[in-house]
Amino acid sequence: PDGSARATSTWDQWSVTYPEYVPIGKFPMMHDGRLYCVIKDSQGRWTQIVGSVTGRPVDFTLLINDAGDKAGALEAEYGAPALAYAVSYDEVTALSRLNTTDSNFLVTTQRGSYLVKPDYANTIAGEPTMANQPLFAVGAIGPESITDLSGNTAVVSQEGIRTFNGVTQLKWEGRNDPIVRNIQGLFDDSLQTYGATVQFNNYVGFALKTIYGGGVVWWDDTLGQFVALDLYKGASQITQFAVVNTSSIRALYFTTADNRLFKAFAGDYAECALTLHDIAAESASASIAPQAVTASFIHSAQSGYWTASVVADSRTVTGSTRELVGVDVPAWRGNASAGKILVPTYNAGRAGIEIRWTGGAKLTRLDVDTSTSTDIEIEPLDTIAAQPLEELFIIVADDGVVNANRSAVHELMVNETGVTAFIGAGDHIYYNGTQAELDTNMAPYWNRARKQAPFYAAPGNHDNDTNSGSAFFAYMRQFPGRYNSVRFNYTEFFFFDTGLTTAGAQVNPENLPVLAASTQARWLINALQSSLARNRIVVWHHPAYSSGSSYSPGIAAMQPLLQRVKDAGATAVINGHTHLYERIVETIPQFTVGTGGHPLHGIGAINPNSKRILPTYGYLRLRASPVRSVFQFVNVNGEVLDEYIA
Repeated sequence: PDGSARATSTWDQWSVTYPEYVPIGKFPMMHDGRLYCVIKDSQGRWTQIVGSVTGRPVDFTLLINDAGDKAGALEAEYGAPALAYAVSYDEVTALSRLNTTDSNFLVTTQRGSYLVKPDYANTIAGEPTMANQPLFAVGAIGPESITDLSGNTAVVSQEGIRTFNGVTQLKWEGRNDPIVRNIQGLFDDSLQTYGATVQFNNYVGFALKTIYGGGVVWWDDTLGQFVALDLYKGASQITQFAVVNTSSIRALYFTTADNRLFKAFAGDYAECALTLHDIAAESASASIAPQAVTASFIHSAQSGYWTASVVADSRTVTGSTRELVGVDVPAWRGNASAGKILVPTYNAGRAGIEIRWTGGAKLTRLDVDTSTSTDIEIEPLDTIAAQPLEELFIIVADDGVVNANRSAVHELMVNETGVTAFIGAGDHIYYNGTQAELDTNMAPYWNRARKQAPFYAAPGNHDNDTNSGSAFFAYMRQFPGRYNSVRFNYTEFFFFDTGLTTAGAQVNPENLPVLAASTQARWLINALQSSLARNRIVVWHHPAYSSGSSYSPGIAAMQPLLQRVKDAGATAVINGHTHLYERIVETIPQFTVGTGGHPLHGIGAINPNSKRILPTYGYLRLRASPVRSVFQFVNVNGEVLDEYIA
């Protein structure tokens, strides 16, 4: 266990027997025809990854430090040398192969995770060195937290679920990777203390803390989407899964942080959790740890009713036989009564057991055989069905300055819980959109927000002022171009550059009467018409209508496009540029949210279709579901000053 021992093995080649000295290690992994494991370094830390020579056992002979230099190179006692490699000075917590064709595997350490690949172009003693790429830093991740997800690798970390394919790492989007956006409203605001995953039949389960409590979110590999949330009321967070195959029956068990054992059933099945406590040996004062007894279950898939049956599983502990009787919990349908439930019996001492059922219908009758047992507590529990999912978007514009107003707005934004994504409507880099201004005015704020949820934005005129917005677009990483769409479960955002002409030149829309006929506009209309999202939100910077004192009549070039996006099926348009909040229902609901922190504008000639004007700092909150969109303007005091339902 301390890694100091060595195992020996022999292998035959050309009638010659060679002994091999194999280091004792952790996390053994077969990958690309090689055996890998983790061993201790010279300081006694589990930092070194050792790989076998192809087709032979691991033969640890050579250390490579972080700089790639040889450290303590020794010739193997027999045969070719292998290599040991460290990706960092932090101890390794897991190794996992990835579903890629280029030999990558995942190495997680106490403070970060890395993509590692054998480098066959750079060898030492004929064996490849290792090249590594940092992926994300979230703290220790164990091997039970990594699984396959539709050909990608998925990780449950302290921040939620991450997925990546070993080539394109979605580290900027973290737990809000597109594959899991539709469950972001379920995440508890606190960190995920434990992470566990399981592959069971055609499903992948992720153990998470949710706003409803601890449970498992299920991904259907056939459908390619999340389909259910199973909750286990009264249980702490799941720490480990186990799939058990007995007598042609495939069962799923899991343990929790408070040392409880569950057996889970899919769909209409129930869950039975047993907590064993105060189990005495020869006297009432002597206790046996819970792991000293064995829990047994029988699974029966009868529908329409269920009956209880038992199976005995004996184990001898400290000279006394203990018999634990399992409980059959098959499919539950209708209002049938429960049969007799037998609890563990012991031939000496006393036993205590707590039995909880969740899932299915309520138990209408419960009989307990307490012939030799005491301390019996039985509590039927209700479950929470899969919850309707709601998406939460936080939207702001004209925030690209450094001042107290901007800080107040962003502080309130990042403290919103369950955010699906942050959305920007431009002018996030004052005043010229340079890299230096981005580093000062934009990145410090949005880097923090991105740790919670992804950030997507349309460019404003200040973002585009220098080098056609190159700094802005490099930071945003929004592809394929300046105008694009991002689809969530119920909502799709369409980002439009109001300063982009047909020829691609950057021109202020006040001088651009042809904007509605541009290539970009044709893309927008086609994309809106083909969208299947219930909520279709267009985001651009310049308002088609405004009551702000800074409004230029030249922006009227946007108005024909407003009619076209309405006809194409848009739900609403969101913009900035005018530094106030305004809701105008002219052709289509239009929200101006230029309230992110830049000095506010006054109110000018009021548009006759203006429903609400607020020259105050704040942001727009959008709650979207399959049946409606709720828009709320929130000021820096957290007060909702305007609400509109579409």
